[in-house]
Amino acid sequence: MKRIHLYLASAILLFFFSAGTLFLSCRSAGEKAAEKAAEEAIEKSSGEKTDVDIEGDKVKIESENFKGEVNLSDNTWPKEIPGDVPEFPFGKIKQTVTSTSDEAKTWNVQYEEVGSGALDTYDAQLKKSGFKTTKITMGDKGSITAEKGKLGVYVVIGDGAANLSVQQRSE
Repeated sequence: MKRIHLYLASAILLFFFSAGTLFLSCRSAGEKAAEKAAEEAIEKSSGEKTDVDIEGDKVKIESENFKGEVNLSDNTWPKEIPGDVPEFPFGKIKQTVTSTSDEAKTWNVQYEEVGSGALDTYDAQLKKSGFKTTKITMGDKGSITAEKGKLGVYVVIGDGAANLSVQQRSE
């Protein structure tokens, strides 16, 4: 059941991550309406009482088994990411999402202006940091899945953009 909550929470955060600019247009009274609509949608799909708080460029989501935050204005590498994970310096950070559940803490970082060669270079950096990696490539597009102990790093790169996810499992 906890795995379902983790996957549902991740799906919810990815929705906010992708549709984040919609929430930027909501201010004051509009924020309250957006919060209520989001709470109802999440509660209906998860069956859990959920609180959504929108403050400017931040959307916070909290339920019994999940806490998450979308920060649309934070364009820096999250400081809480464990030091074993090499920073991804190959593009410009658009936005970040942080989520916490009983099972894991997850950071999602979305990039733009990612240059060619980033996939191979980051794969080498992960290996140098002790991660076991699996890389799939098609030209300059592709993905990396990396594991080291309780850490997982997942990167998808293509068309000048990248999405990087770091997961630190509790177990």
